Amino acid sequence: SRLNLKGGYIFGQVPYLLLENHIGNESMFYTTGAFNTMNFFEFVSDHWASLRYEHYFQGLLMNKIPLIRKLKWRLLGSASILYGSLRQENIDIMSPVGPNGEPTLEFNGLDPDQPYIELGYGIENIFKFIRVDGVHRITYRDAPEAQKFALKVSFQFKL
Repeated sequence: SRLNLKGGYIFGQVPYLLLENHIGNESMFYTTGAFNTMNFFEFVSDHWASLRYEHYFQGLLMNKIPLIRKLKWRLLGSASILYGSLRQENIDIMSPVGPNGEPTLEFNGLDPDQPYIELGYGIENIFKFIRVDGVHRITYRDAPEAQKFALKVSFQFKL
């Protein structure tokens, strides 16, 4: 298993560029350091905590299937959880107003009562270096342009 915990708190009133822009991934490649169904710049926070967990089943399940056993594929599961939000003092300075009085930019903060959650599963060791993951977005599915499911590929070398 692999567990990664991160967190942070930004003191005071700061401009958008100094807030924590949570890393989204709109590419077709799986990235362990990003939220793989989150869009680029979808959420920002001034205080946050994230947890990423990956569990490798090695051959526990895949070795039970005779033809798959010869391929030596390995199953894995993953979860990514993000808690965070914006204080009102930072929300107030982030929405520039256009000539007609309407905001010209829209920024999203996370709801402090609802975390952002992704759950995934995958198969690694395909041709000894390819990994394929299916990732489901569990929360914030009703957001515009939200990617509810993503099939991602990555390349890795493991001994």
